[in-house]
Amino acid sequence: MIHTVLPHRGFWASVLLSSGLASIALFGGFGIQAVRSQLLSFTPLIIALPAMNAIAGDYVTLIAGHIGDPQLYRQRLKKLLISLVISVPVSIFGVTTMSLFIAYRQGFDISRTVLLTYIFLVAVSLVFILLISVGAIFVINNALRNHKINSDDVLIPLANTLASVLVLISFALIATQVR
Repeated sequence: MIHTVLPHRGFWASVLLSSGLASIALFGGFGIQAVRSQLLSFTPLIIALPAMNAIAGDYVTLIAGHIGDPQLYRQRLKKLLISLVISVPVSIFGVTTMSLFIAYRQGFDISRTVLLTYIFLVAVSLVFILLISVGAIFVINNALRNHKINSDDVLIPLANTLASVLVLISFALIATQVR
Protein backbone atom coordinates (compact mmCIF):
# COMPACT_ATOMS: atom_id res chain seq x y z
CA MET A 1 0.00 0.00 0.00
CA ILE A 2 1.38 3.40 -1.00
CA HIS A 3 0.93 6.19 1.50
CA THR A 4 0.26 9.61 0.11
CA VAL A 5 2.19 12.29 1.89
CA LEU A 6 0.04 15.34 2.41
CA PRO A 7 1.58 18.75 2.94
CA HIS A 8 1.55 20.32 6.37
CA ARG A 9 -2.08 20.94 7.31
CA GLY A 10 -1.44 24.68 7.43
CA PHE A 11 -0.09 24.55 3.89
CA TRP A 12 -3.48 25.01 2.22
CA ALA A 13 -4.42 27.82 4.56
CA SER A 14 -1.10 29.46 3.75
CA VAL A 15 -1.69 29.07 0.01
CA LEU A 16 -5.16 30.60 0.30
CA LEU A 17 -3.83 33.39 2.49
CA SER A 18 -1.02 34.13 0.02
CA SER A 19 -3.45 34.21 -2.89
CA GLY A 20 -5.80 36.53 -1.07
CA LEU A 21 -2.98 38.80 0.03
CA ALA A 22 -1.57 38.95 -3.49
CA SER A 23 -4.99 40.12 -4.64
CA ILE A 24 -4.97 42.81 -1.96
CA ALA A 25 -1.48 43.89 -3.05
CA LEU A 26 -2.87 44.60 -6.51
CA PHE A 27 -4.70 47.55 -5.00
CA GLY A 28 -1.31 49.18 -4.50
CA GLY A 29 -1.26 49.51 -8.26
CA PHE A 30 -4.01 52.12 -7.98
CA GLY A 31 -1.54 54.43 -6.22
CA ILE A 32 0.97 53.93 -9.00
CA GLN A 33 -1.76 54.51 -11.59
CA ALA A 34 -2.62 57.84 -9.95
CA VAL A 35 0.93 59.13 -10.46
CA ARG A 36 1.64 57.31 -13.70
CA SER A 37 2.74 60.37 -15.68
CA GLN A 38 5.15 61.54 -12.97
CA LEU A 39 6.52 58.03 -12.59
CA LEU A 40 7.00 57.57 -16.32
CA SER A 41 8.91 60.83 -16.56
CA PHE A 42 11.38 59.63 -13.92
CA THR A 43 12.98 56.57 -15.50
CA PRO A 44 15.16 55.53 -12.52
CA LEU A 45 12.04 54.89 -10.43
CA ILE A 46 10.57 52.54 -13.01
CA ILE A 47 13.87 50.69 -13.18
CA ALA A 48 14.20 50.49 -9.39
CA LEU A 49 10.63 49.38 -8.63
CA PRO A 50 11.12 45.61 -9.13
CA ALA A 51 14.41 45.67 -7.22
CA MET A 52 12.96 47.64 -4.33
CA ASN A 53 9.98 45.31 -4.17
CA ALA A 54 12.29 42.29 -4.09
CA ILE A 55 14.60 43.83 -1.49
CA ALA A 56 11.75 44.83 0.82
CA GLY A 57 10.14 41.39 0.41
CA ASP A 58 13.42 39.62 1.11
CA TYR A 59 14.13 41.67 4.22
CA VAL A 60 10.67 41.17 5.73
CA THR A 61 10.72 37.48 4.89
CA LEU A 62 14.02 37.09 6.74
CA ILE A 63 12.76 39.13 9.66
CA ALA A 64 9.43 37.29 9.87
CA GLY A 65 11.16 33.93 9.57
CA HIS A 66 13.54 34.61 12.45
CA ILE A 67 11.53 36.26 15.19
CA GLY A 68 10.59 32.86 16.60
CA ASP A 69 10.73 32.11 20.28
CA PRO A 70 10.12 35.10 22.58
CA GLN A 71 12.97 33.98 24.86
CA LEU A 72 15.39 34.49 21.98
CA TYR A 73 14.04 37.91 20.93
CA ARG A 74 16.85 39.93 22.51
CA GLN A 75 19.63 37.84 20.95
CA ARG A 76 17.93 37.64 17.57
CA LEU A 77 16.84 41.27 17.60
CA LYS A 78 20.39 42.46 18.26
CA LYS A 79 21.80 40.31 15.44
CA LEU A 80 18.95 41.36 13.17
CA LEU A 81 19.52 45.06 13.81
CA ILE A 82 23.25 44.74 13.19
CA SER A 83 22.58 42.88 9.95
CA LEU A 84 20.09 45.52 8.82
CA VAL A 85 22.41 48.42 9.67
CA ILE A 86 25.10 46.82 7.51
CA SER A 87 23.01 45.49 4.63
CA VAL A 88 20.40 48.22 4.07
CA PRO A 89 22.94 50.88 3.00
CA VAL A 90 24.53 48.34 0.65
CA SER A 91 21.11 47.58 -0.84
CA ILE A 92 20.30 51.27 -1.22
CA PHE A 93 23.65 51.90 -2.90
CA GLY A 94 23.19 48.95 -5.24
CA VAL A 95 19.63 49.86 -6.28
CA THR A 96 20.35 53.54 -6.78
CA THR A 97 23.62 52.96 -8.63
CA MET A 98 22.23 50.37 -11.01
CA SER A 99 18.93 52.13 -11.69
CA LEU A 100 20.64 55.47 -12.30
CA PHE A 101 23.26 53.84 -14.51
CA ILE A 102 20.62 52.07 -16.60
CA ALA A 103 18.53 55.26 -16.80
CA TYR A 104 21.60 57.25 -17.87
CA ARG A 105 22.39 54.67 -20.56
CA GLN A 106 18.83 55.09 -21.81
CA GLY A 107 19.32 58.84 -22.16
CA PHE A 108 17.92 60.09 -18.85
CA ASP A 109 19.67 63.32 -17.82
CA ILE A 110 21.03 62.97 -14.31
CA SER A 111 21.96 66.22 -12.63
CA ARG A 112 23.55 66.42 -9.21
CA THR A 113 20.21 67.53 -7.73
CA VAL A 114 18.37 64.58 -9.32
CA LEU A 115 21.06 62.20 -8.08
CA LEU A 116 20.98 63.40 -4.48
CA THR A 117 17.19 63.66 -4.40
CA TYR A 118 16.77 60.18 -5.82
CA ILE A 119 19.25 58.57 -3.43
CA PHE A 120 17.63 60.36 -0.48
CA LEU A 121 14.09 59.37 -1.47
CA VAL A 122 14.97 55.72 -2.13
CA ALA A 123 16.90 55.49 1.15
CA VAL A 124 14.13 57.07 3.20
CA SER A 125 11.55 54.93 1.44
CA LEU A 126 13.35 51.65 2.15
CA VAL A 127 14.11 52.54 5.74
CA PHE A 128 10.49 53.50 6.47
CA ILE A 129 9.18 50.40 4.69
CA LEU A 130 11.41 48.25 6.88
CA LEU A 131 10.57 50.10 10.09
CA ILE A 132 6.83 49.87 9.48
CA SER A 133 7.12 46.23 8.41
CA VAL A 134 9.25 45.23 11.41
CA GLY A 135 6.80 46.90 13.77
CA ALA A 136 3.88 45.17 12.06
CA ILE A 137 5.67 41.82 12.13
CA PHE A 138 6.14 42.01 15.89
CA VAL A 139 2.54 43.12 16.49
CA ILE A 140 1.11 40.43 14.19
CA ASN A 141 3.37 37.76 15.67
CA ASN A 142 2.25 38.65 19.20
CA ALA A 143 -1.42 38.58 18.13
CA LEU A 144 -0.95 35.19 16.46
CA ARG A 145 0.84 33.80 19.51
CA ASN A 146 -1.92 35.12 21.81
CA HIS A 147 -4.49 33.30 19.66
CA LYS A 148 -2.35 30.13 19.62
CA ILE A 149 -1.86 30.33 15.83
CA ASN A 150 1.42 29.12 14.38
CA SER A 151 2.99 32.18 12.77
CA ASP A 152 5.09 30.09 10.38
CA ASP A 153 2.20 29.76 7.93
CA VAL A 154 0.76 33.25 8.31
CA LEU A 155 3.39 35.82 9.19
CA ILE A 156 5.65 35.64 6.13
CA PRO A 157 2.85 36.08 3.54
CA LEU A 158 1.37 38.94 5.57
CA ALA A 159 4.72 40.66 5.95
CA ASN A 160 5.56 40.21 2.28
CA THR A 161 2.25 41.69 1.16
CA LEU A 162 2.63 44.61 3.54
CA ALA A 163 6.12 45.31 2.18
CA SER A 164 4.90 45.16 -1.43
CA VAL A 165 2.04 47.55 -0.75
CA LEU A 166 4.37 49.90 1.12
CA VAL A 167 6.84 49.89 -1.79
CA LEU A 168 4.06 50.83 -4.20
CA ILE A 169 2.79 53.56 -1.87
CA SER A 170 6.29 54.93 -1.33
CA PHE A 171 6.98 55.00 -5.07
CA ALA A 172 3.71 56.82 -5.65
CA LEU A 173 4.77 59.37 -3.03
CA ILE A 174 8.28 59.65 -4.49
CA ALA A 175 6.84 60.19 -7.95
CA THR A 176 4.89 63.17 -6.66
CA GLN A 177 8.07 64.69 -5.20
CA VAL A 178 10.40 64.45 -8.22
CA ARG A 179 10.44 66.61 -11.32
